[in-house]
Amino acid sequence: MERIFFTMETFSGVSSLILALFLHFSEVPKGEMCRRNKHSRIYVEAAYILVGLASLGIAFSTESYHETLKAFFIQSLAPIQTLLFLWSITYPIYIGHKLEGFMRRQLIYTFLLAAANLIYYFGLDGQTGTLLYYVLMACYALLLILYIRVYLRIARRWTQVHPERAPYLQKRIHPLCIGLCIMFGLSVVVNIYPYFISQLIFTGIYTIFYIVFALQFHNYGIYIANYPLIEENETPDQTPASPTITLTIDNTTVMKKTNELNYEKIE
Repeated sequence: MERIFFTMETFSGVSSLILALFLHFSEVPKGEMCRRNKHSRIYVEAAYILVGLASLGIAFSTESYHETLKAFFIQSLAPIQTLLFLWSITYPIYIGHKLEGFMRRQLIYTFLLAAANLIYYFGLDGQTGTLLYYVLMACYALLLILYIRVYLRIARRWTQVHPERAPYLQKRIHPLCIGLCIMFGLSVVVNIYPYFISQLIFTGIYTIFYIVFALQFHNYGIYIANYPLIEENETPDQTPASPTITLTIDNTTVMKKTNELNYEKIE
């Protein structure tokens, strides 16, 4: 059984690091969204590097497999993974001036929860099934719901500005968001029942999901590359005002024309 655990964790860690390299060296399309695409890829790469190193660290640890260690690995990294993945989706399509502010608040919430998990595992008993253990999982579930609501609000604003992009978001991006909800919902269920089989199956599921997510996210950056960035106070149908043309007429010329007409009438 420990051999299976070692193989699965090693495969998960190596594949995550390979996916991070794939996204890092893949070409970012030119366009007005190029800068945002590069930033959003950094979040995905950080998520893959984080889970890759953690998986390899657990796989090559000298200790034998322990359910508590794997449960802590899932519970402590799940909020950070959720934040990075949702940032990678919402960052390119955010419209407005409050992007840094809302990202800063989400970062504070996530790190407070991660710090609480670290204190619980290293400072306290760190056992599964305790009241504090379930409280931390409940906080993570609430945080996940909050982040999903933020994504839906940002996506709704994007489709209002670019209504032709609504089918693409519904067919390609919303399924990724639903997949994230399912994956991190499963992480809560697995931590309620932290057994070897359930954790092993979950490791295989999220490894496959990470591969699919990386490929779809690569296409995501391609499809939205040429769409313009629109500020919060602008409207999508706003057209530039026509320039006002001022004609200056020489008074002398007008007088000559008038005199010529008067002479014609007299004749």
